[in-house]
Amino acid sequence: MFPCASENVIVLPSLCRGTPGVHNIDKPFSFPQNDRIIIHDSQGFEPGEEGNIQTVSDFIDRRSKMPALADQLHAIWVCAEIPFAGGRLFEKGVERILVEYRGNLPIIVVFTKLDVLREDLGSKLEKQLEQRGQEMDDNKFEAELDTIVASTVQDLCFRPLCALTLSEPPKWVATSTTDPRYKTTIADLVNLALELTKIEDVWIEMAIAQRSNAQASIDRFVLDANARYQPL
Repeated sequence: MFPCASENVIVLPSLCRGTPGVHNIDKPFSFPQNDRIIIHDSQGFEPGEEGNIQTVSDFIDRRSKMPALADQLHAIWVCAEIPFAGGRLFEKGVERILVEYRGNLPIIVVFTKLDVLREDLGSKLEKQLEQRGQEMDDNKFEAELDTIVASTVQDLCFRPLCALTLSEPPKWVATSTTDPRYKTTIADLVNLALELTKIEDVWIEMAIAQRSNAQASIDRFVLDANARYQPL
């Protein structure tokens, strides 16, 4: 059994880079700093490989139908590297899951390596300025780069996601775990998880689980207390 207040999340790597690692999707794990978030890690998808896709689909179907809240699957996180070098955004199997399970389970697409994209675009901007013989102070340069990065993420990530899902696309976050300037994007991911699980019981459990966002936990505690102790 999982702990009573827990969030079960399946993490799907969009593409397998190099040799795929061996993952048992049924084996849960958590992190010492947050043992209430239970992760089920899928093996990376390889082009044309069907067995892993079926394994993931079976897992999602099975866990979504379990009667106990603590055993159910609460969200799907799809992790995809930003394809700034012209690579593919999603493998076919992930595209299938995005289409088939959207509307049945909360799905969050996490576009990773935002810092790598920023570094690449920053180098290109510096070369452009050098070729033009122009100079730009640091603050203006960073502001211009922010605009370019945001526009590029829209072109490389958001628009293809919209084209794939046709109607309302899944929620998404572009993030980096190594660049301090994007530290707030991790909090954005936490808040997005709360927003997408508004069923009362799940929402309260997730607020307890999200120790990185103390205010969310406080808000959920107050809501729960008010519901429990209404005057007769």
